[in-house]
Amino acid sequence: MLSYYKVLRYLNANTLSLSHLKNRVRLMRSYQQRSSHIAAFPVVLQIELSNRCNLQCIMCPRQGMTRSRGDMDPALFRKIIDEAAGKAEFAILHLLGDSLLNPHLYEMIDQCREAGIRTVLSTNGTLLNEKHARRLRASQLDILILSFDGFRRETYEKVRKNASYSRTLRNVERFLKLPPLRHPHTIVQMIAMKETREEAKEFLGFWKGYPAQALIKPFTQWQGDIASINALSDNSGGGPLAALRDKVCDRAWRWLTVYQDGTVVPCCRDYDGAHPVGNLREGSVSEVWNSESMVHFREQHLLGRDRLEICRTCDYHPLIADSALVRMGLTLFDMYAVTRLMYDMEYGVD
Repeated sequence: MLSYYKVLRYLNANTLSLSHLKNRVRLMRSYQQRSSHIAAFPVVLQIELSNRCNLQCIMCPRQGMTRSRGDMDPALFRKIIDEAAGKAEFAILHLLGDSLLNPHLYEMIDQCREAGIRTVLSTNGTLLNEKHARRLRASQLDILILSFDGFRRETYEKVRKNASYSRTLRNVERFLKLPPLRHPHTIVQMIAMKETREEAKEFLGFWKGYPAQALIKPFTQWQGDIASINALSDNSGGGPLAALRDKVCDRAWRWLTVYQDGTVVPCCRDYDGAHPVGNLREGSVSEVWNSESMVHFREQHLLGRDRLEICRTCDYHPLIADSALVRMGLTLFDMYAVTRLMYDMEYGVD
């Protein structure tokens, strides 16, 4: 149960900004009216700083990814953030890769903070050496997610292929002992799947002794063409998919997903860029946000999830705005505050 104190604690300049509030109102109005053209700016930017990775995790769709590997160019990142300043509220600085591999990571985090955009970053922790640990502690990053899938060595190394359990554990423990102990807000996260389900209680108990939030993240399915990954789900009851069937996901009305080469896709579940709607090397965020391809995607989604492969089997969305309470929360609070509240309710964001 969330206390009023926790809710108030997450209020920040973006929550109270009149211009941000007006933008959130316009976004929510577009969503409620099922408008395919949106006269507002996306509140969340999911920016893939790198799609390179040193692991081959069994639940990651990178194994089927054909698009080129690389890091986002710092000039492109600067262009995106400059346009988003004063409009976007939250930047997710990871997607299909480990952002610690991008040599410009820390200046990118700083650019977001200068633009008034709060940030979250997820890493597998294998690259979290002492240098990275100290730089992350000193950075302006708001939320750090350390993915650690498994309590026992055998489980962890089965899930996180090419990773060393002892080395990663040492990296994470060293980071958590560095001052300041409460910045960034740190989450040690395990994905709930068949391989890890029996270790959840031990996992949560172990990390309670550290200055971090331990979290079991629900498994979410990817496109139907990678059934081997979807089969890892620990869901015996069919999950929320049936309940979501008739719901309109608000992702395409509130989020913008950008791959490392500037390609924009309607949703992060499009892991291989099958539905590109534009490229930010060639156009602005505002132009791509209402491009012909993006508008068409929204129109197809409104006609039914089955029309779109990436939506057909998707069971992700912790906060679909189909109730008055959720809509009010997504309008009154900025996305950083919403994200912190979601983590307190033990349900994270990608």
